[in-house]
This record gives sequence, C-alpha cells and structure tokens, in this order.
Amino acid sequence: MPVDVKEVKRRLALLLKDDNAISEYIRRFGPVIDMKNIKLLKDSEQKSSEGDEDNPAKGADPVYEVKLDCPVCGNQEITSYELKAKALQILENRLLQQEYSGALGHRTVDFDLLSVTLCPRCLFASPDKKDFATQNKTTGKPVLSQIPPNTILTLQEKIGERKAMIEGIANVEEYFKRPRKVDAAILSYRIAAMRAKVEAFYELPNSLLKLGFYYLKIAKLLKKKKEDETPALREALEYFVECFRNSNTSSETNEYRVIYGILALYVRLGEPKKGHPYIGVLDKIRTALKVKAVEDPTINLTFIDNWILKCKNLWEDRELPDLFK
Repeated sequence: MPVDVKEVKRRLALLLKDDNAISEYIRRFGPVIDMKNIKLLKDSEQKSSEGDEDNPAKGADPVYEVKLDCPVCGNQEITSYELKAKALQILENRLLQQEYSGALGHRTVDFDLLSVTLCPRCLFASPDKKDFATQNKTTGKPVLSQIPPNTILTLQEKIGERKAMIEGIANVEEYFKRPRKVDAAILSYRIAAMRAKVEAFYELPNSLLKLGFYYLKIAKLLKKKKEDETPALREALEYFVECFRNSNTSSETNEYRVIYGILALYVRLGEPKKGHPYIGVLDKIRTALKVKAVEDPTINLTFIDNWILKCKNLWEDRELPDLFK
C-alpha cells in the first residue's frame, strides 16, 4: 500500500506543530510516523534551543530590530538584530571567542546567536551590517553595501549553492528569526562563510580573518550543544594561518590578533610546539617597530606589547587543565 504523504504531514502537524520540524522529521526518518522518532526529534530540538537567551524577567532586552536591504537580490525589509549601546558586557576568552553578560539592567543574551543577518530570499548572510544596503538615519539617503560590485555579481551566481545549505527547511524566515536556536545560528555562520569565501577569492582585505572568526563562533556554539568543536577549531586555524601568510589583514591590530589566534588554537588542539614560533614573529615585528619609532614618534608600541604579553601568558599557562573552559 503506497504511503499517503499528505496524511503523514497532517498527523505530524498535530504532533509537532511546526513546519520546519515536520520537514526535518521527514528528512531524517522518512514519511512513517514513529513515536520514538517523534520524541527523538523533540529532544534534539530542545537540546538545540537550550541556553539561547536568559529569562526575560531578569532584565530589559539588550537587542532591538532594524531593517536592511539585500545587495544581492534587492529584497527589502530584512530583519537584522542590533545591540543597544552598553547593554551587554563583552569579554573575550583565551580563544578570542566573545562571552556576553547583561549590563545596566539588561538581561544576558548570547548575541552570537543573532549576530548574522540573513536574507531569506537569496541567503546572502553577514554579521556586518555594512555589507547590506540601508538608509542614512539623518539624511534619509540610501547607503550602498560596502561589498564591491564584482563580488556581488558572483554572489548572485552562487544563490543556488547557498540554497542547497537549507534543504529541508520549510520556512526560512521563521527558522532564522528570534529566538534563534543554536542549530540555526551555526547554519547562519556557515552560510556567511560562503559569502566570505567569495570575498577571499577576490582577495578582499580581512576576508580570511572573517572566515577564521566565523569558525571560532561555530566552535563556541557547538560546544554550547556539547558537541565536538574540534573540526571547526581546525578550520579556524587553517584560515588564520592562510590569513597570516597572505597578509590579508587591513590593520596591524588585526595582524596581532591573527598571530595570537594561531598560537591559541595550536595550544587548544594539543600542538603547542607548532604555535610557539609565532611568539617570535611578534617579537620580530616589535623590534622593527622600535627601530622605526626612533625617527617616527607617532609609532605606538602599546598594542603589540599587549599582544606579546597575552601570547607569553598563554604559553606559560598552556598546561593548565582548565585553560580553555
């Protein structure tokens, strides 16, 4: 007897009450209803959403919505999430991953869950609002995306590749809206990485840096789910190393962050000896800057001194069992 898929979907709608969950169930288990699989999916969904945001009763919302336009397909009124000024205290751990806590009466929200803005039509995605088009709040004049036209043209050609990333998701806009689940946040960074890879193809400054930090965020979110973040950390390391080799950063400060990030990731991945030479790289840069500073008093050694100190402190603490907890 052939399976009545419509009837299966109708029954699943009563049990799951969510179009995306129905699509995910059929993708994973096929058009056959099994209560064990229903429970398995619900448990998985619950695990994915755990820790998304703290209890709203604990304080004011530090996040607000703005509307942006897509530079790739022209879609208007895309929902983007922004942080209120000083509403969250943001600290970096020793892997340069951000940790958030509520400030000035605002509740704690992990903004890494919401940072990526995504066009539900063509799946252009970025955590940088300047990559989208908008309007100047003062003059009302349009503000174009900072992404060059040739890059946008390639991104238009790759819409199909991005859409292949969301196969099985019935309602894209609903899937990525707030409260955004951990799985959706991870996927949003993976889709944003597809944009950054196009930027890297055109050798745009900081494109490899962005890729490294996207995968650091993916690793953090995988850890949040109690899943293995090692593959994501290795991808972050590969992009940082490539960024360093190609001098892909737009500023000295970003270069120092990349060098420190390489050391930190090698230590985290249990290969500290591979990372140790990068401390020497910073020392060499500082020596060269010190020579230049004799004739140019505007050269400030404070930034590089701070990064060298961070590297040396990390190296000294490399055997601590809770170093990256």
